[in-house]
Amino acid sequence: MTDFARYYFVFAAAGPLLATPATGRAQQPSPTAYQIHRDVIRGRVTTDSGKVVPGADIAVTMAPDRVSQFGKSDSAGRYEVVFDRGTGDYLVHVSALGREAFRKRVTRAGADSVFTVDASLKASVQQLAPVAVQATRSRIAREIGNSLPNPVGGKEETAGNGVYATVSPDQRGNLDALASVVPGISAVSGGGVSVLGLAPTQNGSTLNGLAFDGGSVPRGARTQSVISSSTYDPSRGGFSGAQTQVTLAPGDINLTRRAYVTFDSPALQASDPVAARAGQQYTTVDLNLGTAGATNMDRWVYNTGLELKRQMSDVTSIVDADPNVLSHAGVARDSVSRLLSALDALGIPSSARGVPDTRATDVVNFMGRLDRPLFDYNTFTPQNTTWGITGFANRSHTSALNFSPTATPAHGGETQDLSAGM
Repeated sequence: MTDFARYYFVFAAAGPLLATPATGRAQQPSPTAYQIHRDVIRGRVTTDSGKVVPGADIAVTMAPDRVSQFGKSDSAGRYEVVFDRGTGDYLVHVSALGREAFRKRVTRAGADSVFTVDASLKASVQQLAPVAVQATRSRIAREIGNSLPNPVGGKEETAGNGVYATVSPDQRGNLDALASVVPGISAVSGGGVSVLGLAPTQNGSTLNGLAFDGGSVPRGARTQSVISSSTYDPSRGGFSGAQTQVTLAPGDINLTRRAYVTFDSPALQASDPVAARAGQQYTTVDLNLGTAGATNMDRWVYNTGLELKRQMSDVTSIVDADPNVLSHAGVARDSVSRLLSALDALGIPSSARGVPDTRATDVVNFMGRLDRPLFDYNTFTPQNTTWGITGFANRSHTSALNFSPTATPAHGGETQDLSAGM
């Protein structure tokens, strides 16, 4: 046979493609090279300290065709991978979370078809040198000059200053009216607001961090209102619905005077004639005064506000309501006549002496603060100590209460409320 050059190509797993030239007589591969056997690769996975590693990922790749099989170590750290048509040349890869990967190439020696590959995985966690940090804890200034404390610790908080334009001028001191325009908070008939359907009794109000039971603040006083519908701060309690935080700012050496007058009359209100005769139109006069400055040679600073408000509306009862008002209320005129006759027969009075024909609500609201400033303006040096007094007083009176087209005048009454704190 004519001799000629031939090349035999040998494939090795994870190795380069090798070409071996042969001249003269053709070279034949070894009789044991890549003989087909049923091969089993087994072993045990442990840490470098000898502890078992369960759930380690096992990947075995067979040469030369790069067929791969996968497995996991059991609770004892053992694994086994079987190749029914094995070639005797394998690359074993073992990995586990938080450990360095293990790699090893194994080849068949003789006729043995069971390969034992034990893997020891080292920890891959990098040990860092200790870091020492030293710092001086700063003291948070709660109030400096005219600044107000920033709201902290809340999930949903809205400053009242940003919602003043969404309420009518006569309601800008009403805390419930300010809260009702915040998303997620709704007004409740009868007064108050609700969050997530909770009753208004679940709400709370504070004045400079203290409990505050007033329903409004004078517009003339320099205040800030923050409405919180929920909070993650465990130190803020006393409510599960909405909390209104009112902050009365301290005064300064600059003298300021503020005055607001709000007037509302039935001529400025849009309603139908039935609503007008039912007493749903009213006249309101609201006077707000505020002053801030310093006294006693700038040794004391103050900030005060005063509100005087009166609201009046016509009232009607089942005795004097006209047929249109009664029809709007769902009551027939002949039914009213029979009711009044039955009351007279039973000796129950349907009217009372001195019943007013006008429902009037009078409100007097005062709020003030007196502080020793943080800075001595006479010596131009900071004060080492300071203290202050914050107080409020509120009085409201409503007459002709419970008057309606379905009630008698004798059913009406009046209410009066007085609250104060310091």
